[in-house]
Amino acid sequence: MRLSKSTAASALIAAMAAVCLVASSAPAQAANPSYLFTVQAVAGSTVLGQTSKGEDESFTLTMRGVDPVTKFADRPLRAASVISPAALVSNWDSWFADSPPNAVLTFAGRAGEAPQSIVVTLTQPRYERTGHTLTFTASRTYRTVEPSEKGKGWKRPATPRTFTSVSLFIDDAGDTQTGALTAQLQQAMQQYVFSPNNASTWAAVASAMSSILTTAWQQGTLMGPTAASAFTVNCQPNAQQILNGYLSCAVSMQLASGENYTTTLTQMMAASG
Repeated sequence: MRLSKSTAASALIAAMAAVCLVASSAPAQAANPSYLFTVQAVAGSTVLGQTSKGEDESFTLTMRGVDPVTKFADRPLRAASVISPAALVSNWDSWFADSPPNAVLTFAGRAGEAPQSIVVTLTQPRYERTGHTLTFTASRTYRTVEPSEKGKGWKRPATPRTFTSVSLFIDDAGDTQTGALTAQLQQAMQQYVFSPNNASTWAAVASAMSSILTTAWQQGTLMGPTAASAFTVNCQPNAQQILNGYLSCAVSMQLASGENYTTTLTQMMAASG
């Protein structure tokens, strides 16, 4: 049977409406955040380990004078925070449970030369608060020249024994309960972007974060006889932070695994008023 143009158009519109209705009724998929890490240090060194012929070079990598670790989300989530080196170590096994991460180690070159970098795989992190020393067992992944995009003049740098001005860029960690919670906290904080940087806003941000963490405690993600013992939220910026127009909230959580996880989340604010 042939349909008139008007009938066919009506049928098409009805079909499109039905598709839109199904799409709008389907629950939105929750974001599964993954995070990348950068670690910076004043100096570092390597000590060669036992390496069999034909295997990647293995060594102990030590970084001294480590700054707080920057943790940031893979796209499309816009989230970043600062965590302690101890938190990186304590969460390592859960964040990288599927396989050890790859990383790029960058260090100062000779005077007048560009920084050098090598690619490594990291395992067994250890952190000593004395000297802010972070140590890994590492194996070096040898790079090759891509035939279709030749890197002219590139020479493979030797594994350095001592070096300065160190940066370590670690590839993404899979989604974890702490990662999902941190993402929720960051999203709650983002609702107050460019709000007045005053006590009223600080209290509102802390309240929004506490509500999320209380729910996590009720669901058993956080541990403690009371919500107050399971987490703390401190959104009290110092004078310099207020002057620079941002708010930092320090969050500490007692995980069900027994570990204590701490992170600092930062959000831009308007001038105080």
